[in-house]
Amino acid sequence: MKADRELPAALEELLELPGDVLPGGGRLTLCGGRQALIEGQRGILEYTPERIVVSFGREKLSLNGDGLRLRAMNRGELLVTGRIRAAEWE
Repeated sequence: MKADRELPAALEELLELPGDVLPGGGRLTLCGGRQALIEGQRGILEYTPERIVVSFGREKLSLNGDGLRLRAMNRGELLVTGRIRAAEWE
């Protein structure tokens, strides 16, 4: 149902909560442009040495750079290394 997907976004906005507090949100931690820890992900949509796109359900995160590598992965987290030049939430 569409209303079920819109409710968390409406609550986040109304209560001025960060996106990772409610289910479906994600968190990105960048360390010096060389490492990214991605939490709350639901899958990898694209993976090349120059671009990694990760799904968060209703959102996507794109990392662009050089020599990007997936160093570790578990059910909800990814660790990416390489030269990270840009991160964009879509």
